[in-house]
Amino acid sequence: MPSQFNQELVTTLLQLSEGLASDDVYAEKMENLCERTRVLMDSDRCSVFLLSGSACWGAFNSGNPPEIARVFNHHKVPVTDHLVQEAFEFKRPVVLNDARRDLRMHQATAETANINAMILTPLLDDDTPIGFITAEYNQRRGTFTELDATLLTGVARLAAAIVKTETMTSERDLLGNRVTELQRFEPLGRLAGGLAHDFNNVLTIVLAYCDLIDDDTSELARKNHIESIRNTTLKAGNISRQLLTFAKGGTSNPGPVNLNDDLSNLSPLLTDLLPDSVLLSIELSPEPAWIYADSGEMTQLIMNLVLNARDAITGSGNITIKLTLNDHQVSLKISDSGGGIEDSVLNQIFDPFFSTKDERGIGLGLANVKAIVDGSGGSISVDSSNTGTSFIIVFPEHEPGIKADRTQPPSEPTKVVKQSLTLLLVDDQVDLLQVHASWLKREGYNVFSTSDSLVAKAWIEDFGSEIDLLITDMLMPNLSGADLINAATENDITHALVISGFQGSEIVDLSRPDIKLALLQKPFRPSQLETAIASIITSVS
Repeated sequence: MPSQFNQELVTTLLQLSEGLASDDVYAEKMENLCERTRVLMDSDRCSVFLLSGSACWGAFNSGNPPEIARVFNHHKVPVTDHLVQEAFEFKRPVVLNDARRDLRMHQATAETANINAMILTPLLDDDTPIGFITAEYNQRRGTFTELDATLLTGVARLAAAIVKTETMTSERDLLGNRVTELQRFEPLGRLAGGLAHDFNNVLTIVLAYCDLIDDDTSELARKNHIESIRNTTLKAGNISRQLLTFAKGGTSNPGPVNLNDDLSNLSPLLTDLLPDSVLLSIELSPEPAWIYADSGEMTQLIMNLVLNARDAITGSGNITIKLTLNDHQVSLKISDSGGGIEDSVLNQIFDPFFSTKDERGIGLGLANVKAIVDGSGGSISVDSSNTGTSFIIVFPEHEPGIKADRTQPPSEPTKVVKQSLTLLLVDDQVDLLQVHASWLKREGYNVFSTSDSLVAKAWIEDFGSEIDLLITDMLMPNLSGADLINAATENDITHALVISGFQGSEIVDLSRPDIKLALLQKPFRPSQLETAIASIITSVS
C-alpha cells in the first residue's frame, strides 16, 4: 500500500525537524517520530533499534501490541543479521515485500513477529551506523515502494539527529558531573597536607603518652596520661569528621543550617591549617544565623575561601570571618590582608579552570563556591584592593520549624536492665570488635560477637527471637550491614544500631517502618555506645 506523500507529510517532516530544538523529552520526541511515521506511511508498525556493542536493541516503537510492547526494550538484533549487515554495509534501505519467503529474513523471526513486509533503514552519524528504523506490515498485507524507502531514509536522518543531540547532551551532563567532582579535588588536595600534619601530630602525642605510661609508676600520672590520649584521639575524630563532610559526594541534602554552629565547629581545623604567621579571627552573629543549605557544602565553601585567603598572603597577615544578621539576611564576609586581585581578571575569578596561581591551582575552587552559593539561593560579591580582598556572601534567613527544639537539652535515656539484653555485635575490624565486645560484657550485657557477616546472618536465622539488638558495621566483606538488617527484620529482631565511619544519612534509611534503627558514628567512646544502646532499646517504635 503506497504512502500518502502529500502536503500533510511535508508539514509533519518539517515539524519533526523543528522539534529537534524543542525542550521535549528525548523519549517523547522519538516515540512521536515513530507514531507519525507509522500513520503517514500507512504501515502497521514503526520501530527504532539503537546500536550497543555487537547488537541493536529495541528502543522506541509505535504499533506494537501490549504483549510485545512489554518486552520490546529487551529485544536485540545482532549486527551479524543479514538485513542489518546489508543496511550497514551499503548504508541504504533494505526492502522486503514478501518477508515470509525472502531468504534474507529469518523465517522464524518473520513468523514470530508476524512480519509480512518491511523496510529497514540505517541510522547514520556522519557515515557511521548507530542503529536502524523499520516500517512494517504485520496486521495486513501490503507492499512498500521506492518512494516509501526514500521517505523512511529522510525520517532516519531526523531520528539520527535526535539521537546524536541526546548523546551530546548526556556527554555534556557527564562532563559537568566530572567537573563538579574536580571542584572538590583542588581544595581537598590543598587540605590533605595540613590534615596529614595534624594526624601525625596526634599519633606522635599518643605514642609519647604510651611510653610515659610504661615508664611512670605513679597511678595518678598514668591516669593523666590516659586522659591526654583520650582527648588527643577525640581531636583526631573531629578532624576526620570535618574531612568526611568536606569531601562527601552525592547529591545536595539541604536543610536548616546555623552558620554560627558550623563556623564554631570549623574554627579549630581552620586554625590548624594556617601557618603561625597568619592570624585567624572569627566574629559570630549575636543571634543564631539560620539559612537553608547543605551543611557539607557550606563547609566546602568556607574551606575554599579560607584556603584562598591563606594563599593570597605573603609572609604574615590576617584572615577575618564575620557573620552578621540584618533585615532577614545572613551575611558571611571572609577577608584577607593579601595583595588583592588585579582589576583585569576580577570578572573571571568564578570561571571554571581560571586560576591566578599558576601551577598551584586548577581554577575550580571559586567556581565551586559560586555554584554552592547559587544553589543555596544566595549571592556573592568581591571587594579587592592592594591591601586585601573580601568575599561577601548573602543568604536569605531561614526560620527552621524545629528551632525551639534545638535549645532543649536532650533527655536522659531510660535505664535498661543489662543482664536481660542479648546483643549481636558484628564488625569486620577484629580489634574494634574485641574491644567493644569486652566493654559490653564487662558492663553486664549478653554479647554474641563475630567479624564474619555470613556467621552473623546464620546466628540471626537461628536465634533471631532471642536477640534484642543487632549492632553492625555498614561496610563489610560478603554481606553489608544493610543485608544483616534485612535478615533481622525477617527473623523477629526489632532493633538495630548501625556503627559506621561514613556519613550516616547516605548509608541507611533510619525511618524504616519494619525495624527501629539508630546510627552511631565512629569514632566513639564505649560510654557513647552504651548510651546509644539504652536510647534505642527504650525508644518508642
